[in-house]
Amino acid sequence: MLKMLNNKRLMLLAVLLLTLGLFVGCSSSSDDSGNDIAIQPIENLMVEVTVPSDSAIENIAVSLRSVDVAETIAPQTQSVANADDKGVLSFPFSNLKGNKYNVIARAEDSNGNNLYIASTTITDSTKTAIDANQFSTIEKISDIDNLRIYQVMVEAFQDGEPGGYGTGYGPSHHNGDLRGIIDSLEYIKGLGVNAIWMTPVFNSNTGEIKGQATGYFADDYYNVDPKFGTNEDLRELIDKAHGLGLYVFLDGVFGHHGADPIDGVVDYEAQWYGNKVKYPDSLEYFKDVATYWIEEYGIDGWRLDQAYQLYQDGTNYWYEIRQAVKEASAAREASGEEWGTLGYMVGEIWDGSGDQIASEGYSQDGLKSAFDFPMRYSLVQV
Repeated sequence: MLKMLNNKRLMLLAVLLLTLGLFVGCSSSSDDSGNDIAIQPIENLMVEVTVPSDSAIENIAVSLRSVDVAETIAPQTQSVANADDKGVLSFPFSNLKGNKYNVIARAEDSNGNNLYIASTTITDSTKTAIDANQFSTIEKISDIDNLRIYQVMVEAFQDGEPGGYGTGYGPSHHNGDLRGIIDSLEYIKGLGVNAIWMTPVFNSNTGEIKGQATGYFADDYYNVDPKFGTNEDLRELIDKAHGLGLYVFLDGVFGHHGADPIDGVVDYEAQWYGNKVKYPDSLEYFKDVATYWIEEYGIDGWRLDQAYQLYQDGTNYWYEIRQAVKEASAAREASGEEWGTLGYMVGEIWDGSGDQIASEGYSQDGLKSAFDFPMRYSLVQV
């Protein structure tokens, strides 16, 4: 009986971990003290791909990108006509330097256009297989209730270029940047998601360094943090994501910011986590921020941090910001734009009962969507 109870507890724990979403940074080639960690390379790897059933597929291309060392392996391409009687193509890779790889398989038509994409991660092994049912169609969905969102904590994700913060919260290398995300978009798409949400990318230059690295204490809402990249890097990321059929959501912190004064923003009650924003004085500023990244860069919406902060003195200021986002997205659609037309907004209000979500998020026709923290609390109680 004790063994059965322990097994049930382990199963519940596994469900909770998956449901709560534990976001872990990628592995690094050095430990927390900066000492190098020896990498035992795989050296030789066989990737077997089962071709999806679609007569339009002409070729399968497989590429590798190392997670632990600076190494990108150029794709191998084979015609589906060479598949064995089980529909499997084999791709051998040799002389590898790392021991953990993102494996990306692309199904192409006769013109080299990507029709489907699949990915997996392999660690300390000499063989991996990608089944036909792992491939995701590259297309734009129209059903907002069918969003499957992949979150990236920017500073803790992939290190694509020299630089970065180098310090922060948690076990990551803390050198993640936009280039690392750009290089990983095919892998992310291959996981079966159709949207990507990044933690804040805006410039942070005051306050303690760990807080800056999170992005949640911005000082400039119109420019990318130079430790993450440039505005043009972000534009490239958005365009490439859209090309893969991925919506792009930015993280909007419209209720507090870093220590430096921001033109057009009125502060009050400076706290350890930054300056709170006074509404309605700052309303026009954040309406402009919310629509600027849609109109100029074609983002598809916002995840809204600590959304309760915009409910002030009995007024829910999300209504006016949401209306501005709705109008900007509708204008893009009317002009024939394919992306930047969704205008999705989801609020984060850390509330176990749902009362605050209803009274400060949904009230006065403010937000239409919020994270389901009451479900999270119920799972924890179980």
